[in-house]
Amino acid sequence: MTRTLATVRQHFNSELRLAGVVVNRYRGDRRDRIDWAEQLRTDYAEHILEPFIPEREVVPTAASAAHPVSAYGVKGRDVTKALGALAARILPA
Repeated sequence: MTRTLATVRQHFNSELRLAGVVVNRYRGDRRDRIDWAEQLRTDYAEHILEPFIPEREVVPTAASAAHPVSAYGVKGRDVTKALGALAARILPA
């Protein structure tokens, strides 16, 4: 990601800056995912956007069906809540 940003800055847009890092497919019950998130926080502390998007089977199911995750009710509730919170952080009011 940082190499791609550097390339774009060099060739196309010298003002381009990293706005934020969204952590997706997060599972707090998996040590590898916890370690990965901690490493991201170490490397990109000021850019990490929270909440993290949880890994749920409903996400690829909704994508394949071209439906919003929110259409899956309880199965997608935590994903919908996290996406809404992220949108509120990054979109202007």
